[in-house]
Amino acid sequence: MTKFISIAEEIGNILSKSKNKDLHDKYILLNSRLQNPQSFVTFIGETSSGKSTLINGFLKQNILPFGSKPITGTVTQINCKNVDENIFFAINRDSSISEIDRDMFINLSKEPDDNLLRLYTEISPTDSLFVGLNIFDTPGFDSINVEHEEVLKKFIPESDVIVFVVSYRIGFKSEDYRFMKIIEGILEKDINLPVLLVINRCPEKLSKQDKRLKEICNYASDTIHRQIESYLIESVISEDSQNIFPFSETLWNKINYYANSKERIETINEKSKNILINLSDIMILDCKNSIFSLSVSLNDIPILEDEIKNLHKNFDLSLIIIEKYINKLKNILPKLIKEKIDNLINLIKNEIFDSNKWVDKDACLIFLNSHIIPFHVNKIFKDIENYISETFEKMDQELDEMANKSVNSLNIRAESIDSPDLSNLLESISLKLSANFGKELMFESLKSLGGIGGYASGAGNLAKMAVSKTGHFFGKTFGREVYNQIGKQFTKNFLQKLNIFALIFTDLVSIVWDSNTWQNKLFKKMEEGLNKVCIDSVNDLKEKDLVTYEKSNKDLVKDIYDSMEEEIKSNINRIKNKIDLSQKYDLENHIKSLENCKKEMDKL
Repeated sequence: MTKFISIAEEIGNILSKSKNKDLHDKYILLNSRLQNPQSFVTFIGETSSGKSTLINGFLKQNILPFGSKPITGTVTQINCKNVDENIFFAINRDSSISEIDRDMFINLSKEPDDNLLRLYTEISPTDSLFVGLNIFDTPGFDSINVEHEEVLKKFIPESDVIVFVVSYRIGFKSEDYRFMKIIEGILEKDINLPVLLVINRCPEKLSKQDKRLKEICNYASDTIHRQIESYLIESVISEDSQNIFPFSETLWNKINYYANSKERIETINEKSKNILINLSDIMILDCKNSIFSLSVSLNDIPILEDEIKNLHKNFDLSLIIIEKYINKLKNILPKLIKEKIDNLINLIKNEIFDSNKWVDKDACLIFLNSHIIPFHVNKIFKDIENYISETFEKMDQELDEMANKSVNSLNIRAESIDSPDLSNLLESISLKLSANFGKELMFESLKSLGGIGGYASGAGNLAKMAVSKTGHFFGKTFGREVYNQIGKQFTKNFLQKLNIFALIFTDLVSIVWDSNTWQNKLFKKMEEGLNKVCIDSVNDLKEKDLVTYEKSNKDLVKDIYDSMEEEIKSNINRIKNKIDLSQKYDLENHIKSLENCKKEMDKL
């Protein structure tokens, strides 16, 4: 590790000499992580599952607001440090950090303003053993907004430990299943990531043979297809008390053990090494471009300007691609939803009027609510999610081809011109464009490793991460789960509408039905309810969801092509303002030193 830090410092010294301030800033963030090792623990769970109370219990003070109603409204980071007194900060979307007082911290925890990205506090732990532990308290995911959900999905892969909290009283619900499936996808890439299941607010002296307890554990383990380590936390006497905390020392000792294990440290070091290599590659290309530009004539600038025109053309074509697929969704999804709802209506109709099966309405309602509706509603969700996911994947593939066409245009031009120096510059620009995208994807990891300044500098929204940037651009392929989440967001809204319908449907139990007419009345109420769900969902789809997806992807494509244009313009500026020979000598030494550093890191 000492050798690695030494190499990192040498790379940092070279990066500090670059005119590209962004490179050095990223190194500073990474170096902070290397010099001050920290571990990251993310608490996930349904609203009111008791996450905040557990964390308060660990700190032995009520830092986070708590209660029986949903309280946590934003992601909160607790950094365990040796400090004389607690310090509170608001990390904002404009990358600014504001120190706030305790009252403001509590108020923003409950009702965050539009500019807040997350909250941050530094606190001395009760035991110095826990110094360096960073705890993320998250909003309950059953009421989480889109941006919180995306933040969670960024924090989870960078966590050293995931703590999944389920309330014993509530059990393992559909939202628990949904987020466990996200964790399952992450575990495919990081099989050693520890996941601990906390069953909170358990009755006193609960037996391990308890039916609900076994049910929760089995559901969780089955969802991620591996045995999950579980911890039981008994209910405190009064959760509203200012001085009574749950007993959870065993849990926290295990969290600390996993967070500082050899395996997790090796994972962090490997990520850090990859980031350093990536930053070095960018610096090397910057140096080479400046050197190549020395021999390129001012008369060659129109060739680069012509490539910018090609970018503009491909950008316009990319917008057309997005419109094509969004229009396809606008046309097909309403029909698909209507078809699925009609099938469900017919299925339930057949069940209600099956004279050989039901002797009264109560038995029929119980069967519909317990079996028919949940099973087929889940199937509707899956079909819609798959269709949206597949459509966006096809769109992403076309956008990918268009972006690659823009980059390849530089290589084609390089092969067709007589000037070796300009040819080298064009090829190097092409490499730099590809490397830049790799750098940005890599920096997504770096931001969440970075402590207080980390996520403040990365205020990306769901829109910008929804499709293409996490897709196939320049060979950077992420998993299908990213696309699935787009469909899940729509079907989550769909589910909320169906839940309202289900409440109305359940209320029918209390109505006294005539023995000869209950089937007709029940079916009519059910049909009206489901058709309303269908109409409301389609309206939301057209007026909200797809409008958001279209704008978000157009904004993303603009960002991509703007960055390409900026890179080409920076090289035009190099040609106009050439470096002198002494600077060339320095750049050649930088390249040589960085290449040597990369070789040394490969040996580690």
